[in-house]
Amino acid sequence: MKDGDSMILKDLIQSVVFDDVWAELNKEYSMKDGAFEAYKRVFNQLKELTPGINHDNLRLIVARVEDKFEPGTFIFEVFEMKSGDKDHYALELSPWKEWLSFEVIGKCIELYGAATVVAHSLYGLTFLGYDVADVEANIGN
Repeated sequence: MKDGDSMILKDLIQSVVFDDVWAELNKEYSMKDGAFEAYKRVFNQLKELTPGINHDNLRLIVARVEDKFEPGTFIFEVFEMKSGDKDHYALELSPWKEWLSFEVIGKCIELYGAATVVAHSLYGLTFLGYDVADVEANIGN
């Protein structure tokens, strides 16, 4: 991938192997029994979904930042930015089809690798559940 290249999250998910994504998830988060199967189902659902339309040209960023609650430790944050807007926004309440349409900043992929970007995106998008229908129902409430 050349510097500055980007792709939508759907294409990035299609480009990685789940075992590489799982390795990052398992390393960074305290995974419980059954998590492997749950995340694998999410990964496979995302591969089958059709992305929505990104009318606002939203961009997905995955960044390793210092934890505000534990200075000296670093965590990954996943957020969106609108073109021309310096603020960043949480994604947890966005439908999965919307996530899939977001342009992933090429620099994130270059810095961390595709599997890492996908892993942290999966962790963020499962905030409301591990099934597309459940998440959409939870967003509606």
